[in-house]
Amino acid sequence: MSAMFAFEVGDISMRSMTFEYVINDLLERSSDPIDQQVCQVALDLNCLWVDQINAGRKCALLGNLHDVLVEQLRSGVHSDNWVALFEIRRALDELAKRYPDCFK
Repeated sequence: MSAMFAFEVGDISMRSMTFEYVINDLLERSSDPIDQQVCQVALDLNCLWVDQINAGRKCALLGNLHDVLVEQLRSGVHSDNWVALFEIRRALDELAKRYPDCFK
């Protein structure tokens, strides 16, 4: 099954298991109720609608998501899963390209 990070135009697909792992890590880090709700909805729908994130919280949430993705690359948790590694790297690249102001 597939999950995605969706944008107004386009999306990034990711296997559901990897997506759930990423979003659950993000949820554990999130102390803001708005961020927690975004994570829970993403888990429920198997989709994180990035452009629907509250503008006041978007960069904070994306910064935390970036940190989660980087940590998952470094941790070795996906070391035997080349697809997950590719999907995580692609998500990092796409988020940085689409939201450069959040990653200065």
